[in-house]
Amino acid sequence: MNERQREILGYVLTEGAVTNRWCRARFGVVYNTAYRDLQGLVDLGLIEPIGSGRNVKYIHKGSHE
Repeated sequence: MNERQREILGYVLTEGAVTNRWCRARFGVVYNTAYRDLQGLVDLGLIEPIGSGRNVKYIHKGSHE
């Protein structure tokens, strides 16, 4: 897990959700970089996407159950 991913996970845990747009603005990265960071956390089973397309939010895995 890289430093951006640690910060993303911390934000999700404190604020409830994160978006690709937030990641791009916060870290000054392009869409694909933000997507890879988020997908890495999904692959680790730490967050999960909710919604589709531009409306995708990432929340802590299991927080909506």
